[in-house]
Amino acid sequence: MSWFALFVKSGEERDVEGFINQHFDKQSLFCYVPKKLVPEKKQGCVHDSAKVIFPGYVFINTSIISALYHRLRKTPKIYYLVKSGDHKLDQSYSPYSEIPDEEMDMFLQLVGPNDMLGYSDVIVMNKRAKVIAGPLFGKEGIIRKIDKRKGRAKIEVMFLGETRMIEVGINILST
Repeated sequence: MSWFALFVKSGEERDVEGFINQHFDKQSLFCYVPKKLVPEKKQGCVHDSAKVIFPGYVFINTSIISALYHRLRKTPKIYYLVKSGDHKLDQSYSPYSEIPDEEMDMFLQLVGPNDMLGYSDVIVMNKRAKVIAGPLFGKEGIIRKIDKRKGRAKIEVMFLGETRMIEVGINILST
């Protein structure tokens, strides 16, 4: 089975996921919207907020994309299937392209089995981050910036053939 991305109306990712799970066979089409926990401050109180990692994108895993293509195109709130990498500008190629397994493996490792990228425990020394526990453990090389005040880190990942910065929540243990 291969991974593909759907470009959907921003903010409607969870609705599209629910619609696909209701109207499509789960054995032939698996729908996935990765989320992250980030700390947010409202009225002086810090609380955890669940946000979609890639707003406007829903991932699907299927082996029969050509048979499902037209049904997916008619699904409400879906704009199109995404072409990525070398296939982006190639008009002779199909109207969608597979997401490389290496990219999806990285997300699946970070997010884990519950579809939620949780907090990582981090120690900051001399502007260097050392991850003690959590999804970023062993992946210190992708951390580009740490915001101690907000309790967030910016990480660099490959997404559809391009490098993207993602802001994730962290627990800063000491500095």
